[in-house]
Amino acid sequence: MAEQIYGTHHIGITVPDIEQGIAFFEAVFGAVTVFRTGPFNVDEAFMQRKLGAAPHTRIRDLVFLRCGEGPSVELFEYSGEDSAARPKRVSEVGGVHLCFEVDDVFASAERLRDKGIELLLISLLLADIRRADGGIVASVRHFFSFALSLLAWRSARTAQASSK
Repeated sequence: MAEQIYGTHHIGITVPDIEQGIAFFEAVFGAVTVFRTGPFNVDEAFMQRKLGAAPHTRIRDLVFLRCGEGPSVELFEYSGEDSAARPKRVSEVGGVHLCFEVDDVFASAERLRDKGIELLLISLLLADIRRADGGIVASVRHFFSFALSLLAWRSARTAQASSK
């Protein structure tokens, strides 16, 4: 491979209401707005050929949000699509989820509950039972069209701390 891959830059999420999306990520994950574009003034060819979107759709707004140290979250609000469409389940082809790493899943889960966000489960993940270096994950009910989860991965944080 000739080029250098640095990692994931951002994850794009289409939401029905960008103001609600921004408020959610600010309140729940402490997101900070990096930049916001407002409407895109483009034609059908741009939407179809450059973005792979339906030609009759338009981008109403786009915002980049910084959430901690990982990739940014890019929220899109489009016009012209059926906003009542059922979100894909994570078990369906094209279904996805977004996971945030936190230091304390239980405290984060409690904070989410206090904000009225439904948690589906909290479970222990063991990557290697002999070393018991797995993590704890909390899954959150769908946010718009995305499933969210929180993860505290003990071995990753322990390795980072011991290398300092």
